[in-house]
Amino acid sequence: MNKDGTNSHGKLVIACGSGGLESQDWCLILFRMYVCFLERWGIDYKIVSFNRNTIGIFSAEIHFEHSDKFSLESESGIHRLVRISPFDRNQRRHTSFVSVRLNDSPMYNELSHESEYGNQIRSYVMHPYKMVKDHRTGIETDNVHDILSGNIELFLGITMLEKTESKIPEKVLKAIKDHVQTIGRPS
Repeated sequence: MNKDGTNSHGKLVIACGSGGLESQDWCLILFRMYVCFLERWGIDYKIVSFNRNTIGIFSAEIHFEHSDKFSLESESGIHRLVRISPFDRNQRRHTSFVSVRLNDSPMYNELSHESEYGNQIRSYVMHPYKMVKDHRTGIETDNVHDILSGNIELFLGITMLEKTESKIPEKVLKAIKDHVQTIGRPS
């Protein structure tokens, strides 16, 4: 419990959506991404449920200590993956969806109504080019491996920055956003 009596734990729920085996593998990849992020920041966490199959996972739930350094609230939503499927003998391109929900997010109870194509918050493209794009902020990077290794601060930071936009002079805010958009792009 926090000093004010509120719960100091967050709950992250990851569940595969449409996409079959691809989606289950994508769910496992995102699970690893969040675990790597929490470990890198030294955040205590506990895996509460982990519904595995032979390829990936159907769902997982992680409880973690809240941190004043970041908020995972902006991660709530649909995460979309586009890649050549390692499970398709014909090596066709597949699209998979995974739902990520946080209990400390205002979206937590609304997500079930928005878990459909077109409502994704972020796309991870691995074919025909490599890119991760946040659809809410427009921020994108071609460093997909870095993001999937748990380095998601780029997206967490810009979301937290936008919450405080009214307190930042417009000229400074534009310079920060311009700088963030160049991260991960070749010079």
